[in-house]
Amino acid sequence: MLHDPAAAAAMGPGALPPFANKENRLLDSELLRPAGRRSLCAFPPGFTVLDHRPRARRPPPARPSRRRQHQIKASEAKLAALNSAYDDHVSRANAMKEHMKNVQQEIAHTQRLCDARNREINTEEHFKQLADREKGRLIADIKRCEKEIADLSDQSMREIQKRRAFPDDGKLSDILSDIPRFLYKIKKLNLVQNDIYRTAEKIDSQRTELNLEKEELEEWLRVQSEKDEDNFALLKYTREDEARVKSLTLQIERLVQEVARKRNALSAEVTETQVSQVELDKTTAAFRALHAERQNLLASWEGAIRAMKERDADIEARRRERDALRGDVAAKQGLAAEKQAFLDSQAANNLEIRRKIRACDRTVSKCRSDYQEQQAAILTFQDEVEVLRNTLNKSRELWGAGQGKN
Repeated sequence: MLHDPAAAAAMGPGALPPFANKENRLLDSELLRPAGRRSLCAFPPGFTVLDHRPRARRPPPARPSRRRQHQIKASEAKLAALNSAYDDHVSRANAMKEHMKNVQQEIAHTQRLCDARNREINTEEHFKQLADREKGRLIADIKRCEKEIADLSDQSMREIQKRRAFPDDGKLSDILSDIPRFLYKIKKLNLVQNDIYRTAEKIDSQRTELNLEKEELEEWLRVQSEKDEDNFALLKYTREDEARVKSLTLQIERLVQEVARKRNALSAEVTETQVSQVELDKTTAAFRALHAERQNLLASWEGAIRAMKERDADIEARRRERDALRGDVAAKQGLAAEKQAFLDSQAANNLEIRRKIRACDRTVSKCRSDYQEQQAAILTFQDEVEVLRNTLNKSRELWGAGQGKN
């Protein structure tokens, strides 16, 4: 029987040729024969009989412990989580430091604003005290002027009430207007007195000339004496009125001088008050301008503080968003780390599988080479068997022929 390499290759590395089972059975039957009869089909020296029975497989190479791999993966995941938490805490600490710096800056600005407000309140209190003092001084001046006016009015009323002929209204203008009338009355009284003197002289002359009766003369003298008493009383009152008029005139002149002096002092005081009022108005305008400027500065300051608060709130919101994003990134990084660990484990498994595949390929290649060697040995053995079979057949034929001859 001839060996066909193409047929052997088509059957595959693990398949046996169709005659293999038959030949194996023949070999087994030959091997199981008794020793006396086995010598007829003895194998030539150096020939090796192949044993096609299944061999025991070698144990697979030692694999790393799965529990240790899980521990390593868990430790790596824990380390990644700790690193992420550390980075998160560091970022939070930096954010808190920045926020603390902003808070301290805001506190400083607020303290400056409070100091400015306190200075403004102190300035307002100072100006209030100045205004109260000015108010008290003006009230005292008004009271003093009112007292002086009342004293002058009382003095004028007392002086005017002493004079009977004057009306009791107490007005200085009436007194001044009545002075010419009083002077006219005084002149008229002087004329009347002169007439009285002349009349008395005429009476004396007539008394000497006329020879009147004594009773009539006494009666006439009594009447005349009464008239003289009236005239003397009128003259006395006239002189008293003249003295009073002179005293009142002097009083009026003194009062007019006092009024003029008071008016001059009042005009000077009014001028000084007007100058002080102008200066006070200028100071008030300057203070109001300064106060308005301070209010504008405080308003701008408060606006800046509000803007800083809004910016801090925006920064805090952005920080929270960043923390949320960082948490998402950390979660995704953890998931990516898990995926990477799984990928690394799969890559390690793939390497192990590839190593095993290469080992299996080497084993298969070795088995193929062994199989091909065995195939070659089988072919050689079959050729030898054919030769022995032919020899045996010839020997049988010869033996049969020898028996036939016998």
